[in-house]
Amino acid sequence: MNADPSLAGGEAEAGRGFRHAVLPYADDDEYLGALVPFIADGVRAGEPVMVAVPEPRAELISEHLGEAAGAVEIVDMAEIGRNPGRIIPAWQAFVDGHPARAVRGVGEPAWEGRSEAELEECQRHEQLLALAFTDVHDFNLVCPYDANRLPPAVVDRVCRSHPERADARGTSPCEAYEPPDRGPSPLAGRLPPPPPEAEQLEFGSDRDLRRVRALVTACARRAGLARDRCADLALAASELATNSLRHGGGHGRLWAWTEEGAIVCELADRGSIKDPLAGRRVPSPIQERGWGLYLVHLLCDLVEVRSGEVGTRIRIRMIAG
Repeated sequence: MNADPSLAGGEAEAGRGFRHAVLPYADDDEYLGALVPFIADGVRAGEPVMVAVPEPRAELISEHLGEAAGAVEIVDMAEIGRNPGRIIPAWQAFVDGHPARAVRGVGEPAWEGRSEAELEECQRHEQLLALAFTDVHDFNLVCPYDANRLPPAVVDRVCRSHPERADARGTSPCEAYEPPDRGPSPLAGRLPPPPPEAEQLEFGSDRDLRRVRALVTACARRAGLARDRCADLALAASELATNSLRHGGGHGRLWAWTEEGAIVCELADRGSIKDPLAGRRVPSPIQERGWGLYLVHLLCDLVEVRSGEVGTRIRIRMIAG
C-alpha cells in the first residue's frame, strides 16, 4: 500500500497530471474514512476542492468536514450528472477555473436506483476521463462506488478504468486497470434494437427535419412530456438528424417509442464519430460548428452513443412528467 499524501495526511505535489482512484465502500465508515481526510487535506493545502455526489451523501460529507466544508464546492451529482454525458464538462469548468493549480475532486456518478442504461453510461464516462484530462496540470479525482448497493459487475468493471484504488490508508495500484489505449473505444458496442412498435421515419434532406421534429413532438406529447421538454427533445432529435445529413452520409433513420415512463428516440446513419469526447467538451464561444452533440447532452436525461466503422447510433431519452 502506498500511503499517498495526496489522499490522506500530507501536502500534494504540484504538476502531477491526472490522478484517478476508485473507492469501493461497504458502509459510511469506509466512505468517510477515506474522503474526509482527502478533502480536508486539500483544504489545508489551499487547493480548490469540488465534491460532486448525490445530495444525501453531500450532507453526510459536509457534516463530518465541519468548518472545512465552507471552503469546498459541493454540488449535487444527481442534478449535474443525471445524464452522465454532462459530468466531464462540469469537471472541466472546475479545472479551468483554477489554471495552473493543483485541484481535487470527489465524483460519485453511480448510485442505487440508476437504470441499467444509466450505469452503462457511467462506466463509459469513467473510461473517458483519462482522455479528457490527458494534459491537465494537477487534478486528483476520487470516485466512490457503493459496493453493497450497486451490482457487483458494476463495481468490478469500474476498477478497470481507474489506475488506483483508494481507502482510508491511501492509494494502491488497481490490478484490474486497463489503460484506455488497450481496451475498446468508449463508443464501441451495440444498443438493444428498438422495439417493433417504435414509430419510424427515414430522412434525407433539410426539408425532412420538420418531419423529424413533428414525429418526436407528437410521441412526446402522447407520453405526457411537459411542453418545454417536448420542445427540448424535438430540438435534440433535429440536431442529431442534421448531423446525419452533414456528416453521416446524407441520410438516416429515426425511431421513437415510450419505455418505462420515458420517451426514447434513436437516430442511425452510416457516419463514424472519430472523437470519443465529441459532445463532452464545451465548444468555444466563437466556434460556429460542433455545438450539436454538446447541446443534445445538455437537453436530454440520457444520451447513448455507439459508433464504429459500420455507422453511428445515438439514443436519447427524456423522462416523462
